[in-house]
Amino acid sequence: MVTPSVFSQRKGSLINYDFSNIATGRGITKLYGGQLSGQNILSDIPFYSTYPVKNVFGTATVGGWTLSQDLDYDMEFEKPITIRGETIVNVTGGCASLEGPAITYAEYIVVTLYKVVGGVETSIGTAQTTHNGPKSVAAANSIPRAISIDVPNTKFKKGETLRLNIKQYGGQYAGSDSPVIGLGQSPMDRNDDGTIQGDARIKATIEDADPTQLIVYLPIKILD
Repeated sequence: MVTPSVFSQRKGSLINYDFSNIATGRGITKLYGGQLSGQNILSDIPFYSTYPVKNVFGTATVGGWTLSQDLDYDMEFEKPITIRGETIVNVTGGCASLEGPAITYAEYIVVTLYKVVGGVETSIGTAQTTHNGPKSVAAANSIPRAISIDVPNTKFKKGETLRLNIKQYGGQYAGSDSPVIGLGQSPMDRNDDGTIQGDARIKATIEDADPTQLIVYLPIKILD
């Protein structure tokens, strides 16, 4: 698990709902994941993420799966709140080859939601995407996914944190050089520019036609 980062929303956040369902007594709030001032955050306001896509080198070892990225996106609540029910996470992962067709590769994503109190994580639900691959093309290759997590009735006090953890795994089937593994994290849905600090070899992993937004549809309990 990476070092936690906490982002305090403005006061009064999460009192308006993007959707509501009176029959179930829940309102749905739309949260965006991205990077701001060096921190990975969840926000109910779209913003320009530092990197629209987080691209890293995958493993150069043929066979099996290797953890390529382990990312936390946090929101600290400013008031007591209860979440319950089906939570939808929209996420796009991708990969590309540095060598071209000589590499055959794949990726998949595991999403976990945590309640964090005093630095201690308690899982409130997890799910896994389908596999993207194996593929053997040089260009960006991506798949948008929608993941459903059934969250039990979970109460948050003021100052407690909701954490979205994303683990992205890469697998390599053939070839001698590393693939590039990428995860969309752009609230403004910007295209993947294929850049990463300090390495000009990184290329785009998410196709221009695919979304780069990382979105959580959070069910808020509004009726008892």
